[in-house]
Amino acid sequence: MINGDISKPAIVITPYICGHSKSACVRRLANEFSQSGHSVYVLLPRGSLDTKFSLECKKLRCEVIDSEDIDTLVGLIPNKQVILAGYSLGALNICYYMTKSQQIVNRSKVTKIIMSFVEFDYNYVLKLPSRIQKGIGSCIVPYVNNNREYFYKHGISQKSIDNIVKMSTVYQYDQQITIKTWKTKSVQEYYDLVSITPMIKDIQVPALFISTADDIITGPLVPFEEMKKNNYVNSVVFNYGNHLGTATSDGRDMVCQLISQWCQ
Repeated sequence: MINGDISKPAIVITPYICGHSKSACVRRLANEFSQSGHSVYVLLPRGSLDTKFSLECKKLRCEVIDSEDIDTLVGLIPNKQVILAGYSLGALNICYYMTKSQQIVNRSKVTKIIMSFVEFDYNYVLKLPSRIQKGIGSCIVPYVNNNREYFYKHGISQKSIDNIVKMSTVYQYDQQITIKTWKTKSVQEYYDLVSITPMIKDIQVPALFISTADDIITGPLVPFEEMKKNNYVNSVVFNYGNHLGTATSDGRDMVCQLISQWCQ
């Protein structure tokens, strides 16, 4: 948390899968907003970094769409207005919260949302070579290993956890844990439920989507036609930057600068 001017909107940053406050893109964005006098909060996923899920937690939760914590944090922030800014999975989490979630006690405080490097086609990553899929999912291994006892308590078998560690892919994680959290029959059913494209029409606050044309994880798909139908929605696509990139040689971040200007 970074304290700022309470009269300005507070900023809540939701990181990408297994991301955290020390992640480079998150630190750059937090610094950009703090220099403008905003209070900045980074919502860490439960069980991330050196933390663990509490064994007292009665609900199976994991590193997927879970908007309850967003709503709780928004309610705790003293500022009257809040801007949500998410990266990748964190961006999807924000869009779900603003359009489909039932946890909306404090949603009226949110005045703008920014969604960067979000996947518009969940199946795109499944078409990538296995070595790339394993590279993307490698961050999940320490996360599940660190929370084995919690997952065991909620009915996830040792074999399931071992499969995640062995395969080291997001798909395997979704197959063994996510669909149990969402109570869906298949991974594809879960992907269909959380697909961001159908949510675009329901966004009711100013929204900015940021993508890069060379993003190896999300692919080139950007649903411009759906975006054009909603006057709240804006979209910017950078030619280069890959996933979570766009930092220049002098250390400046084009995405952070764009977000800061758009929020003024």
